[in-house]
Parts: sequence; structure tokens; C-alpha cells
Amino acid sequence: MKTKYLFFSVLFVFIVWGIVACKDDDGLDMPVELTIGGNQTTFEFPAMGGEQKLAMKSNYPWGAEMSPLEDSVWCKLKVSEKELVISPLQNLDTLVRSSRVKIFSGEGENMKTLYLDVVQKAGDKMSIMFSPEKVVFSPKEETREVMYMTFSPEIEYKWRGDTLVDWITVQLDAENSKLLLTSEFNELLTARRATLEVSGGVGGNRFTDTLAIEQMGNEPMIVANPDTVRIDAAGGSVDIEVLSTVEKYNVEASGWVKMELKEGETDKYLLSVEANPTLNERSIGILLSTPYGATPFVNGRLTVIQEGSVLAKISTDQEKVNFKTEGGEITVKVNSSWENWKAEVNEEAQEWCSISTEGDVLKVNATVSELETDRTATITLSTGAASNTASCEVVVTQLGTKPSLVLSTDRVTLNEAGDEVIVKVSTNAKLWGMTLPESEDKWCTVIQDDINNQIKISATPAEAGSRSVELIVEIPQTDVKVKLTIIQSKYYKVGDLYVVNGEPLGLVYEISDGGAHGKVVALKAHRDLNLLYRTGLPYDEIHPEDPNNVGVIARSETDGQENMKAYKQIPDWKTHYPVAAYVSDLNDENGNPGWYLPAIKEVQAMVGWIDGEVLSPDGEAGQEPSEAMKEKRKAINQLIVDNGGNEFYFYGYDVSFIIDQTNAWEADYFNRIYTSTETDYQVHPMVFKFYLRNGWWETMHVYGDLAGSYGEVRPFLAF
Repeated sequence: MKTKYLFFSVLFVFIVWGIVACKDDDGLDMPVELTIGGNQTTFEFPAMGGEQKLAMKSNYPWGAEMSPLEDSVWCKLKVSEKELVISPLQNLDTLVRSSRVKIFSGEGENMKTLYLDVVQKAGDKMSIMFSPEKVVFSPKEETREVMYMTFSPEIEYKWRGDTLVDWITVQLDAENSKLLLTSEFNELLTARRATLEVSGGVGGNRFTDTLAIEQMGNEPMIVANPDTVRIDAAGGSVDIEVLSTVEKYNVEASGWVKMELKEGETDKYLLSVEANPTLNERSIGILLSTPYGATPFVNGRLTVIQEGSVLAKISTDQEKVNFKTEGGEITVKVNSSWENWKAEVNEEAQEWCSISTEGDVLKVNATVSELETDRTATITLSTGAASNTASCEVVVTQLGTKPSLVLSTDRVTLNEAGDEVIVKVSTNAKLWGMTLPESEDKWCTVIQDDINNQIKISATPAEAGSRSVELIVEIPQTDVKVKLTIIQSKYYKVGDLYVVNGEPLGLVYEISDGGAHGKVVALKAHRDLNLLYRTGLPYDEIHPEDPNNVGVIARSETDGQENMKAYKQIPDWKTHYPVAAYVSDLNDENGNPGWYLPAIKEVQAMVGWIDGEVLSPDGEAGQEPSEAMKEKRKAINQLIVDNGGNEFYFYGYDVSFIIDQTNAWEADYFNRIYTSTETDYQVHPMVFKFYLRNGWWETMHVYGDLAGSYGEVRPFLAF
């Protein structure tokens, strides 16, 4: 019995000791764990302020404060169990401001602290805007409101020059952001004026602006308030007040403006301005005058100035819409530079094809077709007004019951890298196929996707210019064949080297279509003192009416390619036009067709690109180039020489400007460029050459049966 009692006593002691031990373990300090969601440690805010949220995690209560604490004036923190919100107020200063957020958890030695950086952008320069911008009182005692808008929390005002203006009282209604101006009766015959200076701001970001105030004299007059109105291209309505000391007056408004008295008013009008359909700013005057014969005659004027319109442009994301026999609905995205646009289906197709518009979306619907053959509709989309209009078309095709096939587009343009483009195939046939010419399959790849009825098209990267191929898509054992043109272009920037098969051939000086097309000037020039522009074609100055005379052939000042076509109309033209023949032969030699003898304004544009401006727009002797132009010319010449070309001899036989001295003797002969532009001079034709130094259009006369002078042949190319 005693043994049993002793056992239970010892057991009790161990249990109590275990409980106490466990209790002591529970009281031990655990290490603080404090983490932020994500890796961001710097938080940037715009000047207007805002908020950013962070997910927080800690095994102890945590908190946050600005460091230093005084920055809590502008940067507010909100702490919840699992989130920290950082919210800076608007920065009204013109300086960037920054601070740190201190995040902490735990206490004493068992405490963890993290820091985050907060950066807020500088605020804009403070200002104030008044409406109206000028206050005009009649001679009577009256009160007018001037609304103002500013970010400044407070404003103050005084009369300019601290002058005493006792005929106007000013009250500030800051709560409603307005000034109340009250005038006294003006007994004087002349008008009186004052200027109110209004100031405000925060710190170093302060402003002072002025409000002009005028009170009409107590004499016959008519004044529009405001007297000048500026309005945007869309037009609209503006309230106009007419201040008058005469009993009656007429308002003469015509054209694209109307000015009508508002209902129940005697001096307040509504000015209505139509939309401006042109791209140019326009203005018109509205005359305010006493009736004919009234004495004295008094008049005033209101000027309306309207901004020019945006150039009308409209396009769609689909040029072709294809329906199967059962019809349905397809949506088309519309891109229009004007907010208002319209769409119309050709009348013949309106019974089966209908449309609706919603925002920038065109919805096209087709009913079920019971015809054997395909049917088509044309949807014309248009925008703009007057002479500033634009339009585009969407062609709708619906398949009939007979075997048929249509593509989502008949033209595909691949980017420079040759990335894949998908063309959708709509057909009611079970089988269809396609054929790509063998000579083109080296650069272009087409894959037929029968499951999704589509064609996947890609290409190798483009090296230069543009290339194209025609893919035939057809239904076997039928006469259904559709052509798909595939085009790939290299996209250039102005100043890029034009490279073909790894060889630099020219410099790109002009681009269009985003760089897919443009013009190139050759790196290399042909310099031959014995090369004639024209030879062997008769021209008798004494008898200009002689039918055998060959006068001006190439007249274009802007298109050298057109001039090349004109040369080729002359029998045995290469014999008679050696300069042009040399350029034409380049196309066969380098396998890159397109070189031509440039027109005069093409050379002018090229040199204008180098100089940054055209020194001689009219072709007369222009101003001398500036030092900056000389530096740019030198840089271009260095680029040309570095790539194996012939530099431009801008300054003739002045060796200080010549980079490659090897053939410096040429410079005085070839400091001008042959063009293909001819013109009439008295009784004989002449051709222009472009003088490189200052843009002078030098003329070379055709006497008898030949014309020859000094000048380099610098081919151009269009890609």
C-alpha cells in the first residue's frame, strides 16, 4: 500500500513539473517575421497623388510611419492587419519630393524594421484661369461674376501699381471659386479701365496674373462681351453679351456663324458656329451697328476665330467580310479621325445585307442565300465635311450553293522579319488547295490549315526594298481560282544605309508608309568629263518650227522615273541620252532594278535632308550654308566614304572640305549633279543641274545636236 502511494506521489510531481515546463516554453520569444508582398522597394507617384497598396505579413503586430515623421504632412499611411496603403497628397511645388516609409514589428531586441522609398513627381507651374478673361461693364451700376480655376489653396488680389480704383468693389467668394465685381455708375463720356492683379501659390511655386476690367463711357456705343471668341473645329455655341448705350442696334451675322437673341433677354445672345470642314484656321466678323440713318452712327464688332479641322481619315480592320450561305453577323472595327462617320450599303444589296453602327463598331448582317452563285455588297464608310472628307470600302461576299471560295483579303503585307500572318478561307467545298511559284518558295512559306480553313504565311527576313509573289488558291476539279498577293518590305528610317545582298548601295533620304517605301541616293557617282547629257538629236534654233527638231522630252521637276519613261520614247534612246543610259544600265549590272536619273526637286529634297532645310527653294542662288550645315555635310560625306562611296563635292576645289584626297582634282568639275528635268529656254531646250554648294539650279543649254558640260551622275532609286 505504501509502495502504491509512493508511486502516485512521484507521478504527480512529474506531471506538475511537466505542466510548469510547458508553460515556461509558451512564454519564450519567437523571432519576428516581417515581409512585404513582391520585390518593389521604391514607389513612384504622379504630382496629382494617388495610392498604392502593399500586402504585409508578420507574426507580431506591426506598424508604419514616415521617416522623418514630419513628412506625414504630405504622405499618408493606412495600416490594416494585412495591408499598407501609401497615399501622398497632391504635390503643389515644382520640385520632386521624396521620403521613406518605416515599417516595424516586435519590440526591444526582438524587433524588425524595413524601409521603403517614396518619390513623387514635381507639380506643374501654378497658374490661374479666369472666365471671362476680360470684364466689361456698361455705364450703369451692376455686378458681374468672374469664375476662376487654380490649384492654389488661397489667392490674394490688388490693383496693379497699387493705384486707387474707387469705382469697382471686389469680393472674393473662395468657396465657389469666383470674384464678385460691382461697378458704380460712370458719368463720364469716356471709358475707364483697371487691372486687377491676382496672386497665389505654395512655397516657391507662385503665380501672378491679371484680369482686365473696363467700363463703358456714358456715350453712344455698342460693345460685344467678349469681343473675340476662339472655338475649336467642331463648332458649337457660346453665350455673348452686348453692352449698348443706344436704343436700337442690328446684328449682322452670316456664313458659318449665327447670333440670335436668347429667349426672354434683351442683351444676351447665343452665338452658333458650324463645324469647320477645312484644315485651315478661319475667322469672321459680326457687325453690331445702329440702323441705317440713325444719328449718331455707332458700331461694334465681334470676331470669331475657329481652329482648322483634323484631316479626315477612315479605315477598317477588315477590307473584306465573307459569309457562308447561311448568313449571320460579323463585326468590323472602324478607325476614324472624326468622331462622326457613316456607313451605307449599295442599294442593290440592301435587301439581303444590312448594317448598324455603335461607337467605333460596324455590324454587318447577311440573310440566308438560296442562290447558286456568290453575291456581293459594298459598304461605303465616310467621314469629314466639305473638301475635307475621307472614305473607305468594305466588300461583303456571301457564298452561293455552287462550289465557291473567297479569302479574307486578296493582299498580305509581311513585316521585315517575315512574321506569320493568317488569311481566312471561306468555302463551301470539302477540299481546296494552293500553289506557290517554285522560284519564290525560297523566301516565302505558306501552310494550308484544312481544319481551321486558313492559310499561314511567313517569310525569311527582308534585306532590302520590297518583294512580292502571287499565291493561287483553288478548288480542285473546278474553275474556281483566287489570287492572293504576298508582299514583304524592309522598313527603313531616313539616314539608313540601303543594303542589297550585304552590299551598301545608297542612303535613304525619304520614306513613306512607315518606311516600307522611300527614296535612295546612290553612294557611288559616275564622273566622266566626256559624258554628254544629250547627243545626236537635231534642234535648229533658226528654224524652231522644223518638224525634225527634238525639243524638251523630260519635263517633270518632281519625278525622275517619269522622265526616264520619256527618254525611252525616243528611238535608240540610249545612244542619244548617255547620262540616262548609264543610270539605266545600273539596273542590269547589280540586279536591283529601280535606279533612275533624278528630277531637279528630288535632288533638292535630298540635299535639303542633309542640310536640314532647302537653301534655295526657287532654284536661284541661295544663301551660304551655316556652320551647322557644314558639319552635317561633313558627317554624311564621311558615312559615304566609309561605305565605299564617292563623297559630295559641296565646295568645289577646296581641299579643306574633301575627305578622300585621292581624286581631289575632280571636285571643281563635279560639284554639281545632273538631273533629268528639262525646260524651254527661248527657242531651245535646256537641262538643269543642281549646284551642291547653295542649291542653285544651274542650266545647261542644248545647242545644235548635243549638250554636254561638267557634272556628276548620281543615280536615285525608289523602293
